Amino acid sequence: MDDGSCDDTARRVAEAGGVEYHYKTNRGQGAARNHGLRLACGEYIASLDSDDLWDPDFLARSVECLETYQLDFVFTNWEKVRDGRTLRSEWLRDGKWKPYRTDRRGEWWLLTPRQVRKLFLERCSAPSSSLLLRRNSIVSGWGEHMQIADDWYLILEMVLRRPCRAAFSLTPRGENA
Repeated sequence: MDDGSCDDTARRVAEAGGVEYHYKTNRGQGAARNHGLRLACGEYIASLDSDDLWDPDFLARSVECLETYQLDFVFTNWEKVRDGRTLRSEWLRDGKWKPYRTDRRGEWWLLTPRQVRKLFLERCSAPSSSLLLRRNSIVSGWGEHMQIADDWYLILEMVLRRPCRAAFSLTPRGENA
């Protein structure tokens, strides 16, 4: 979903092939993601911002975890790239994940519905580009009225309306520029 870019995104996508391209007038990231959600026909939903990157195995590893443990969503750690330097995420650097390391399965830490609710009431540990969701777990979508934290809105709406099961990986599977 192209949210009103004025660069050569359309040409680049066309060159990539095998990608469905949609343009809409800029209304913000939440509106763009929700428009993409309405157009999507798959069981899994993930969004990737234009200044972010996924490791080649991000989707495969995330889907495998989601299916193996029948979860509502999974999220991975990420790295920030600033001025050519790679920095650890706040999630990893500040150790905010430590209270939630109670059920490890390989690289993943499984979270109970109670842990998921507690975690996301305290902070948004899953920025949009590090998140893979099961489509039928989404309540209504990203917060279109929000300038930031539209992803937190999405998850809070899910975890406050019903028990959700999730998992996280400390392995960085993406970069945020």
